[in-house]
Order: sequence, then C-alpha cells, then structure tokens
Amino acid sequence: MKTDPFNDDELRLPGASGRRDFLRQLAWAAAGVVVGGGIRLGAEAGGRDEEVALKIGVVGGGRMGSALGKLWVKAGHSVLFTSRTPAKLAEMVYDLGPRATAGVPSDAAELCEVIFLALPYTAIPEVARAMAPQLRGKLILDASNPTLRQKVALLEQEGIAGVAKATARAFPDAHYVRGFNAVDASAVTESAAGKTRRLGVPLAGESGPALEIAKRRVWAPGCEPVVTGDLLTSEPFEVGGEAYRINVGAAQLRQVLAEAT
Repeated sequence: MKTDPFNDDELRLPGASGRRDFLRQLAWAAAGVVVGGGIRLGAEAGGRDEEVALKIGVVGGGRMGSALGKLWVKAGHSVLFTSRTPAKLAEMVYDLGPRATAGVPSDAAELCEVIFLALPYTAIPEVARAMAPQLRGKLILDASNPTLRQKVALLEQEGIAGVAKATARAFPDAHYVRGFNAVDASAVTESAAGKTRRLGVPLAGESGPALEIAKRRVWAPGCEPVVTGDLLTSEPFEVGGEAYRINVGAAQLRQVLAEAT
C-alpha cells in the first residue's frame, strides 16, 4: 500500500473494520466521495471533480475553523467537522447538507487526507501525540498561533528560528503547510462574499505538491494564495511579523512580504 500521497500519485485511506467504521464510510459515501479507494493526486488540477476529491478534516471549533469549513462545503468539498462532543455539531452539519459530517478529532486523522488545524497553540502537543501516527503522508494546513510570549519560549526551547519549522517537528511524517494563521476569520468571510478585494493568504511549506493542494484550499473560499517559500519563510506572517493579520489583497501582501525580507 502506498503511504505517501504527496510523493506519489495515489491516495489510499487505511482499511476500516467494525460497525463504527462502516457507518463512517456510509456517511462519506452519502457525501459523494470514496472511502478506502484510490484518488489520483496528479489529476486534482484537471477539473472540478478532482479538485474537491480530497476530504478535509477541521480540527478546532473556533471562528476560523467554523468559517472556513462552511465555505469549503459551499465550494463543494466534503468536510468533517470535529469536536470532543460532536453531538453539538449536529445542527450545523445538518444545515450545511450531505457534504458536511461531524466526528471526533481522531476521525479526521483516520478518514481525511487534508487536516486543517485551528486550535489554541497550547493544544498542539496533545493533538500531535494523539494523531501523529495516523497522519503519515497527509497534508496538515495549520492556522494555530502562539502568543508572542509562547513564540519566544518555543523558539528558545527548540533552538530554531521559525514557528512553522518548530511546529512541524510535532508532525514528522506529515506534510506540514503554514496557512490561514495570518488572516482573520471575518476577513475570509468578507472576501468570500465579495465585500472586499480578494484576500491574500500567505502559505509556507516544504513540499511542492502539498503547497499546490493548500493553494487550492485557499482559492476555494474566495481568497488568493501567496506562497512565500519553505517553512522558515513564514516568519514575516507569524505573530509579531510585518504581514501578520494585516488582511490585505495579494498584491499588497507580496509588497509587505518583500519589504520584510
């Protein structure tokens, strides 16, 4: 079985067994996607069907996770919203329709190829310990931010020059992309509604194919991706950086990023 979809052209989900897993598969089947089958990663850019094929698991129930998850569903993606008490999400996913489902965070790690993290930064170590073994070869799109004090402590502890690089160490077998951490949820929803100029969203990562997939998840809710480079290049759009939460269009964002380097 191929285990790394971002270094190969085929995605496979782990085999499922038992009634609970079977019911999960039925939920995804009702959303029009295949669980346990193969999806051609290389074809994703070829059309809308391929574009929405990869399933997104949202881990974190705050404003950003809720806003982006809803916008991804409206754009045609299948999204699994997670909570330690998923029953609280029942009304929301019902209103969103069959492409939205609810579960616990471990369901996202097991059933989804793209994991969107929108958590308090202090929760990252616990989530990594619980989920990292199931995230091998999958894409993590991380919007979780430390406070400025936490950032300083993290960099001192890890002995490294960047938040993204340090955080990625918690998920060594996944393809980690830093994104949506530098914009506000309200700015994303306004951009999606066409109320403002298309919002520029900076991204940084080490894997070219993973960045391409992340870029499409930025375009889907009506924003524009701006790739800065590898993970160390995220510093200008981390907390305390010149491009952190300035909520501007892509052209202005590129100018700010260029002046910061």
